[in-house]
Amino acid sequence: MQASNFKLGAGEISRNGRFFNDSNKAELESLMDKAGLEVLEIFETSDAREDRGEEKWINVIARK
Repeated sequence: MQASNFKLGAGEISRNGRFFNDSNKAELESLMDKAGLEVLEIFETSDAREDRGEEKWINVIARK
């Protein structure tokens, strides 16, 4: 099994000098399909850090 997570959004972005690749459900499903992976679950979570609860993450669990 493979698990990955991304900030919820779309596309590549630079924040404070750091590079991020945000994603959403449709992008993850397409990416996993192209990689030949079967998606088992996609779900959203809130950031666990107290001062960032409004930030959302998208998580995927897949297998070959």
